[in-house]
Amino acid sequence: GICPPTPSMGRAVIMAKEALERAGHTLVAFNPPDDQLLVLRLLTADNGRTFSTKWLGGEVIDEDLEKQIYLWTMPHYLRKITGFLLEPFMPRVARMLSHRLLRSIYDLWQRLSEREDYIEQFLDEWKKKEIDLLLCP
Repeated sequence: GICPPTPSMGRAVIMAKEALERAGHTLVAFNPPDDQLLVLRLLTADNGRTFSTKWLGGEVIDEDLEKQIYLWTMPHYLRKITGFLLEPFMPRVARMLSHRLLRSIYDLWQRLSEREDYIEQFLDEWKKKEIDLLLCP
């Protein structure tokens, strides 16, 4: 995952796993296709406006997440500069900051096409493993 679960979430998942196994269910590992950059590009395509106002508006926001939201919603030229400066030390963060925002309807459709491709990959993996339930924190 992107970040580790809290200890209580980890315990809850382990307890649920053990209860399912005791009930006779077979559990299999599932690793969804990894494209964290696509997720971030989708969340911040509008410079994070929808994410930070509609979805997080009025919410109590964790201090660390608040710093990330600031990075995601800063003006694009500052994101590019910050990404360039962070590249030697934090290449993953630099890549996340440096992606291109939507500049046209064409860009929007390209991003949505990438999302649909990811969904297809995700569901293909799901079906291959014949999964009925996803247990995660």
